[in-house]
Amino acid sequence: MKFMAKMLDEIRVIFVGDIRSSFQRDLYTEFRRLLAKVTLIRASPILQNPIRFVKNIARVILLSKNHDVIFVEFLSFYAGILSFLKRIGIIKKPIVVRCHRTEIYDLYDKYKWLINTAARNANLIICVGKRILNDLTKKIPFAKRKSIMIYNGVDTSKFKIIRKPFTNSELTIGTLGIHIPRKGILELILVAINLIKTGHKIKLKIGSSGPLTSLFKRIIEANKVGDRIVLDGFIPDSKLVEWYNDIDVFILNSKSEGHPVAVLEAMCCGRVVIATGVDDLDEILGKEWTYKYGEWKKLMSLINCIEKMNRNELKKISNTNRARALKDFDLKKQALKVCVAISRVSRKSS
Repeated sequence: MKFMAKMLDEIRVIFVGDIRSSFQRDLYTEFRRLLAKVTLIRASPILQNPIRFVKNIARVILLSKNHDVIFVEFLSFYAGILSFLKRIGIIKKPIVVRCHRTEIYDLYDKYKWLINTAARNANLIICVGKRILNDLTKKIPFAKRKSIMIYNGVDTSKFKIIRKPFTNSELTIGTLGIHIPRKGILELILVAINLIKTGHKIKLKIGSSGPLTSLFKRIIEANKVGDRIVLDGFIPDSKLVEWYNDIDVFILNSKSEGHPVAVLEAMCCGRVVIATGVDDLDEILGKEWTYKYGEWKKLMSLINCIEKMNRNELKKISNTNRARALKDFDLKKQALKVCVAISRVSRKSS
């Protein structure tokens, strides 16, 4: 361990990412704790601010002379341009890229050349899930030899059980995510309305906001279920643990995800989790707690099953979720794995 600590304490990294995103911010914070030097380049989408994008690329070129590794979040625009500059010799330092969902499922067809360039010239690609790794190497077979999988991590000391679930007669369900079609929140609202109108004692709490928020409000008002389906709006980081502890069950109804941090946070807080089988969730949660998007009868039956289950059985499930999160998704453990991978790339290139 002392050798590993010394090994990491010598690595100087440029971190190219957007720390407004919680999973990127968490990893950046751990980098600063583990590595000798971490310089942040605050990434912004090229299409939103092309001038800043160019300035950021220029900064990376200049700073790379005094750093050992360039770490880039997302196998897309920044990774593509920086990898191309490495290919033509302008950048000399190794590049490590973390691959999420967007690059493979949303951007690949439109920006194939850029993503292929990033994959071809990066020294290492870290995929955040097994399915993402599998789908990446199907699309880009030559990426297989340089790709590994390391799950996202969450702060298990912060996300913890404050209030035990299932202490009330009413079952409280929660979901989080930007209000866009891919997140499936509209369909979850319709499922909840159906259950409420057929006599089920449930409450649905919905965090965040987005383009569909006004539609959600109209549907809730039209069905007169405003006391049972609540739009909580944006949940600040300081209130997030409390929010999870106010629910009994967390539901992720997304059509597509990377490795969803919200599920890990809910598990850390000892909540029962139901989810669509995106990424590796059928393996993480067990097939009995996952379903295919669109299988609304199965989703309703899972909620109904929880309503009928013995509370001791449900508490056992919540304790199992907490234990699994501690074992496999602790932020410090996962960040250490990423840093060790970066150090190996640095040593090979030196």
